[in-house]
Amino acid sequence: MKKIIVLLTICVCFKPLNAKPELVYRTEYEKKGDLIFDINDLREGDTVYRIIEGNENGHYTINRKNGEIRIASPIEDAFGVVHTDLLKVKAGVRTYEVKIVDGFDFVLSLLPDSYSVLSEHNTKYVDKESKWTAYNNLWGRRSAVPNVDFRIAILHQKKLPSACIFIWDVPSSSKKFGNASVWCYTNLLWGNRPRVREDLPGFPFQIKSIKQLTIDFNYRQLFGNDRFKLAMNLFTYDESHLASMRETDGDFFFILNQVGTYIPPYPYSLPDIKIEGKPFALRYDDEQNGKFRQRRRVIVKDGEMLTSGRINLKYLFDIFIKENYINTFQYIQNIQLGIEVSSGYGAIKFNQFDINLKTHDSLQENDKNQDNDR
Repeated sequence: MKKIIVLLTICVCFKPLNAKPELVYRTEYEKKGDLIFDINDLREGDTVYRIIEGNENGHYTINRKNGEIRIASPIEDAFGVVHTDLLKVKAGVRTYEVKIVDGFDFVLSLLPDSYSVLSEHNTKYVDKESKWTAYNNLWGRRSAVPNVDFRIAILHQKKLPSACIFIWDVPSSSKKFGNASVWCYTNLLWGNRPRVREDLPGFPFQIKSIKQLTIDFNYRQLFGNDRFKLAMNLFTYDESHLASMRETDGDFFFILNQVGTYIPPYPYSLPDIKIEGKPFALRYDDEQNGKFRQRRRVIVKDGEMLTSGRINLKYLFDIFIKENYINTFQYIQNIQLGIEVSSGYGAIKFNQFDINLKTHDSLQENDKNQDNDR
């Protein structure tokens, strides 16, 4: 069952979104029976709810006892056009107004001129004044068509990553689109990436050269459901190891949000590592049909959103090195912050995402020279 979250305010960059009437966002992939909104009258239990205006097309139904508004029939809605329904609901002597809009198009329609939109596959924006790059990567298999069957975009200003917004709307079932397998991924990159950005000095940096690496972050969900995963990747690589990966090779993968998303089993737990006073560190070995594919060190929050805090990655690297999970000769060329979506709708905004890296430069240069001599 889906429930659309009421948004009281989005952010200072948008026009006020919740003057009267109450504003409710919906997905354009809703189905019959989906919960849109729940009106909670002060005298609930003693009052009768009725939709008295705005439901001429019969898209909605209301539970007369508890005020739950649900989809009665799918809404024919063109992508790129804001569909709006303004309902008036009578509850005893009180009248409520509920404005229901398709979230993706409505938010885009409110963007001020200072914002730009990345919505096409493999489009990017490079912030020349920082180490950040916005990179929109839409992925759909078989008959799934970006911006038709599913939509995901990055809304950004000139300076990254401050005030950057990820927004998505993805069907909960692929059957509607010829059994298309849909997976969407959009991200912010800190550092270099082949064919995306390769102009920054100091990248890649070697794991053994890290002197300090901390991340301070703060984000919030603007609206939507919880069918997404906010993840951070530190892809490690070393060309001499690519032909035959060993147990300590792989990527460093953090999941800051796993509520409502599929997370595979983790056979190994690490020592009692905590963020915000709660344990979160696990190790994940990925095997298919008994054959080793890749190894990941995964940082998770069990069933909760990790929306703000500081992660001392140097401390975590040291623990993984002690546990013999990391090949310290490997390099990291970027830190990648992204949203993975296989179903659902919503938007999140980054208020802060700061990365502080210091390396033992002499060690890093010496290792590079040794590599060149081989």
